[in-house]
Amino acid sequence: MKTMIETLQQLKKEGFTENLMVRSGNLMNSSRTLLPEDHLELVETHRIESDSDPMHQSILYAIRCKNPDMKGVLINSYGSYSDKETNQFVEKNFE
Repeated sequence: MKTMIETLQQLKKEGFTENLMVRSGNLMNSSRTLLPEDHLELVETHRIESDSDPMHQSILYAIRCKNPDMKGVLINSYGSYSDKETNQFVEKNFE
């Protein structure tokens, strides 16, 4: 199983260079550019678990936006520590 760092490094090599976040129900990059929901594609999902502590679980989403053209990653905790707004965004747009 890969660590978070290893997974992020691999995705960066594949062009997923933007750090994404959900704010006010919208996905945006670190420059706060709004990414339109109808232009988003979920490319990969990675669940990361720590060997030393099962409480340290994360889920990483590799997302491509067609317009503006960019690739990035959205990271959330997994389970009871997850961010509700991020969960709602992912459920609405990718499930």
